[in-house]
Amino acid sequence: MSDEGVEMGQKQRKDAEIKGTAPMTAMQSDNSKTPENKAGEVMEHSQKNAEPRTGALRMEPHEREEQILKIAAEHFTRRGVLGASMSAIARDAGITRALLYHYFPGKDSLAAAVTRREAKAVLEALGEHHENPEEALRNALRTYFLVVAGVPTPGGEDFPNNPTDYLEWMLKRTGMPINDRTRVILGGWLQLVDYFALHVVQLNPRDQRTVRSRGLGLEEAIDLCLGAVDTLTGGY
Repeated sequence: MSDEGVEMGQKQRKDAEIKGTAPMTAMQSDNSKTPENKAGEVMEHSQKNAEPRTGALRMEPHEREEQILKIAAEHFTRRGVLGASMSAIARDAGITRALLYHYFPGKDSLAAAVTRREAKAVLEALGEHHENPEEALRNALRTYFLVVAGVPTPGGEDFPNNPTDYLEWMLKRTGMPINDRTRVILGGWLQLVDYFALHVVQLNPRDQRTVRSRGLGLEEAIDLCLGAVDTLTGGY
């Protein structure tokens, strides 16, 4: 080793003695980690993936669930259930996809929960002007599901063929007042009902039994859309 190299080594050792640290060798690295440390970091990273994004407001579970349902309802109303993105819903809620799926394991279960939530608003609005709002809505839903399934049914002859006319048809069938408020309330809910009618509930025209293993029976679907059966969430 040259005199210059010896002097440099002595200087490093002297500096280390002053600072109270050991000199670093060529084989050492500042970011070297033991296997235990690496394993701990992996566990910590996986736990953080299921937590709200940085800066997200901390909420109680019931508050977070209500927030998710509110945002999901907005997305479903704008884009329909099929067009809505779980990633976009999670982003607007300020949470990770992992946390969204912790509350709702899939889009179907989220749509079911939102449907029940929106049904409450529909029934409340309907209850202001109808003696038996649930029965009125149940009858209108039954006609709708049967017509979509191609089952001949009384009252289905004048069934409209576009969303705008169908909204007006539902307003008349349920006896709800025809104004902007009820149009908004009923219109958002109908987006969800339409999803269940077209993609979850499929009936055999002969005996009205479901023809898909993941389908809902007619009365089950009506109960779900009315918000009467909480246990149906994600159960199909």
